[in-house]
Amino acid sequence: MTNRQDDAFGRRVVGFLVGALILEGLGGLYYAGELVNKIENNTAVIKQNSRAIDQLRSVNNRLIRIEVLIESVLASNIDAAKNIGIVRSEQERRGTMVEESFKHINNKDKHYHAGHATSRD
Repeated sequence: MTNRQDDAFGRRVVGFLVGALILEGLGGLYYAGELVNKIENNTAVIKQNSRAIDQLRSVNNRLIRIEVLIESVLASNIDAAKNIGIVRSEQERRGTMVEESFKHINNKDKHYHAGHATSRD
């Protein structure tokens, strides 16, 4: 090999290395661009997820308030049912007494009612 051939081979090797270095640099730039694009997309997704999480928290808070109201209504209904049971048992207990009282009051032989043509002897 001559000196001239060695120089040509050396230039080819150096040219190839420079080309590979440029190609590697362009690949790095492309990768950086893709990375920035992925970061922007992920940022948008994070913002959407954050809004969705806020909405879910709001719905959860509303559901908690509804649950508390339902428990309050349920407690009131239980109290009302107890009171209804007490009133019903009292009505049953006093029912016969009231019926007997009305029979006695409506007995014309024992009571004079205004507007009736009965006499008290």
